[in-house]
Amino acid sequence: MSTVALGLYNVCKSFGGLKASNNINIEVLEHEIYGIIGPNGAGKTTLFNLITGVIAPTSGTIRIYDKDITNLAPDKICGVGIARTFQNIRLFNAVSVLENLMIACQQTIHYSALDGCLRTPRFRREEKAAQEKCMAILEKFNLLQYKDVAAGKLPYGSQRRVEIMRAIMTNPRVVLLDEPAAGMNEEETATLAEMIRMLQKEYNLTIVVIDHHMDLIMEICDRLTVINFGEQLMTGTPEQAQSDQKVIDAYLGVDDE
Repeated sequence: MSTVALGLYNVCKSFGGLKASNNINIEVLEHEIYGIIGPNGAGKTTLFNLITGVIAPTSGTIRIYDKDITNLAPDKICGVGIARTFQNIRLFNAVSVLENLMIACQQTIHYSALDGCLRTPRFRREEKAAQEKCMAILEKFNLLQYKDVAAGKLPYGSQRRVEIMRAIMTNPRVVLLDEPAAGMNEEETATLAEMIRMLQKEYNLTIVVIDHHMDLIMEICDRLTVINFGEQLMTGTPEQAQSDQKVIDAYLGVDDE
């Protein structure tokens, strides 16, 4: 029987009289690449914010590997194995690519403030291991030559890739990618799709993707959920979504009688 990596059970979120999420039920299986799609304003990013503790649900339960994370703070949720990226790239633009990745490693290294001040052997050992880990992922995705370049000076597609790599540096079990292909051209999107599949295999990840690039979603996702106005329209394979009349109506509209 497949293990549920991420589960949302009867999750609701209201902002006053607006129901941004209404009774959402999703089970993402371990090692799946799972899509969440829907028109603009459907409530997709709200779900990511609920999962990562940025906002609290009005009701319902959220679990990672059967651990209830519903009311945990964002740093605690990261600590149990969830990382995310954002619609708008949030790199530290003024510092180098390598430093961006090293900052993310602070979640997983173990030395005290005193170790850092005195630069003890433990500090040097942990920092060396973190740097080697960062260099390895930069080499794997052909960005090693940019390690000392300020992140804000990279081409847009490369910045997106660095942001995803930075999420990986927190040692997550589940990664949430919020519109990773936004602003990318066709070639960059194809490179991104290859990267996501490689990351899933190399790091044994479960990945959840929001995106408006249907070519990307249909190519990489094992299953997906479609939402509209906070309502869950359907869950199934990409092929099932393409032929579902409710999904077609949500994206294309319905003729007035």
